[in-house]
Amino acid sequence: MRHFLHQSIALPVFVRAPLSLTKTLLLALFGTMLAFAQPAHPALTNNDVIKMVQTGLSQDIIIKVIAESPANFDLTPNGLTVLEQGKVPDAVFKAMAARQMGQPIPGYSSQPAGSDNQSRVPVPGQPGVYKVEERPSAVPPPASAPTVRTQVHPSADLFFGYSYLNVDLKENLTGISRQSGNGWNTSVSVNANGWFAIEGDVAGYYKSISIVNFHDYFFTGGPRINIHQAFVHALFGVDRVSVGADGISYTDSGFTTILGGGVQLTIPNSHWAVRPSFDYVLTRHNLHDLIPTTNLNDFRASVGLVYLIGESSRASR
Repeated sequence: MRHFLHQSIALPVFVRAPLSLTKTLLLALFGTMLAFAQPAHPALTNNDVIKMVQTGLSQDIIIKVIAESPANFDLTPNGLTVLEQGKVPDAVFKAMAARQMGQPIPGYSSQPAGSDNQSRVPVPGQPGVYKVEERPSAVPPPASAPTVRTQVHPSADLFFGYSYLNVDLKENLTGISRQSGNGWNTSVSVNANGWFAIEGDVAGYYKSISIVNFHDYFFTGGPRINIHQAFVHALFGVDRVSVGADGISYTDSGFTTILGGGVQLTIPNSHWAVRPSFDYVLTRHNLHDLIPTTNLNDFRASVGLVYLIGESSRASR
């Protein structure tokens, strides 16, 4: 009987242990399922930031959301242009760039003030009592985020200056060597963006040999490509030459192509620039009734002032 009672009393203890272990395992499994069931936060995009700006949220709140949320920003030139059109502040630009590159966001800390350089130290002989001590920070200062800036370029520019033309007169056919003329050159360029423009160009040159006067005028236009302060252009149009002596004049007009470029050196804190340029000039003229229309290989050089009209901008990184 004593042996039977001993087994009867021990049985509940044996049963309780497996039940407690089973309950613990079930709770752990349930917690794991809840963790995996939590919906993932969608990554922030450029549109989300623009919406927060347009809603009127403060700059600090927007930066905090950027710092504490997954992000997938578009920082290409097109993406930056959209952000600029959405009037996103510069500080938010920098926070987006730092977040996208995995760098610390300037001026933002996820820790309470003072908690990053303090530690709790137990007081000897007083269990449960601690004192706060300062400790040197092991965190290096955050690296500066890439600068997001706006590049400004003029909407148009107006050039006027002195120009020199060296003319090919086909000495092998006419017996006349190359001649040169002095004159002027003016042009207007309208910029579609920071690198492409449409240019119109007019120039005039003059030469006198004894009683013979030469006048040469160019009327051309075409595309122009701006590369920082340099530019190249391809101009097409008409070259009109007039020769006069003792009341007798001769005029001939022909197709011309001007290929070349130059450098536009901006004068600081002004709307002015200095431009030197050099061009190859191809013209077609009938130099004499007995000579067929001939290609002439000319060269010109110009220097003068440019007035920069208006300003446009684009974002860049």
